Amino acid sequence: MSSKHILFLDMNKTSSGMEYLKGAKNLGFYVTFATFDPQYYLKPGEQIETSILKYADHIITVDTHHDMDGLIQVLQDYGAVHPIDGIIASLDLEILQAAIAAEQLGLPGTPPSAVRICRNKFEMRRKLTELNIPTPQFALVDSVEEALEAGKRIGYPCVLKPLDTTGSEGVQMIAKPSDFEEPLRSHKENLKYWRGIRKAPQMLVEEYMEGSLISVETVSCGRDIHVLGITDRIVSDPPYFAELFGSFPAEPEGAEEAIRITTETLKAIGYNFGPAHTEL
Repeated sequence: MSSKHILFLDMNKTSSGMEYLKGAKNLGFYVTFATFDPQYYLKPGEQIETSILKYADHIITVDTHHDMDGLIQVLQDYGAVHPIDGIIASLDLEILQAAIAAEQLGLPGTPPSAVRICRNKFEMRRKLTELNIPTPQFALVDSVEEALEAGKRIGYPCVLKPLDTTGSEGVQMIAKPSDFEEPLRSHKENLKYWRGIRKAPQMLVEEYMEGSLISVETVSCGRDIHVLGITDRIVSDPPYFAELFGSFPAEPEGAEEAIRITTETLKAIGYNFGPAHTEL
C-alpha cells in the first residue's frame, strides 16, 4: 500500500466523478471505493476490470445511504486493518455521509453541521437571514395551500424548488397561483432519487430574481478561503432554467461583491475544510 489511503463514498457517473477516482490513483494513493452497488457503475456487459472502477484497489459493497451507523461500523472495521487517510464524496447525495464518516473516524473533513446546512436550501436561507446576509424571500411549503399563501406574500412570479436536489432538477418558475398544483403533485408522487434515496417531502417557494447566475469556486482550510475563480452560467428560458453551459474563469460584473458574500457565508456556517461551489 502507498503512503496515503483515500476512500470514496460512491460518486457521480459523469466525467467529474470519474476524474476524482482516476486522479487519486494517478497521484499514487491507495484507493478504496465504498458503494451501495458496484454494478451501478458498469455499462451493459462491462466488467469491473475494464470500467472506471479499475482505478479502485479495493471495493466495499455497503449501504451508503440508509444505514449511517452500519456504514460507520464497516469503515471503522476496515480502517482498523487498512488505516484510512481521507474520505471523499463527489456527489451531493453522499457528501454528508462522507463528512460524518470522516468526523467519526477522526479524519480531516468538512464539519457535518456545515454540510447539513448546504444540503438543505431552506436551512441555508434561514441561516443567511439570521446572519443578515442577502438572500431572496422564501417559505417552506408542504401543500398547495401553503404554497398559495407563500405566493401571495412573496409575489408572482416566484420560484418553486425541491430542498435537496441538484443541477436545477425540479426548479420551476411560478407565474400564477394555479401553476403550483402540478409540480407539487409531481414532487409528492416521486419522492425518490434515481438511487432509491428519499427526497425531502417539502418544497421551497422563493422570490424570483433576475440577473446573471454565477458561482464562486473556493477551497477552505481553517479560516483561510482560497478563491479559485468564478464560473458564469447560461441557462435555458423560463420556466425551467436548466443550466446549458458555463465558462471558467469568468469576470462578471459584481465579482468582488460575490466573493465577499461567499467567503462571509462559508465562514458563518463553519465551512472550514475542502472545496465549495457557491452559486449566486
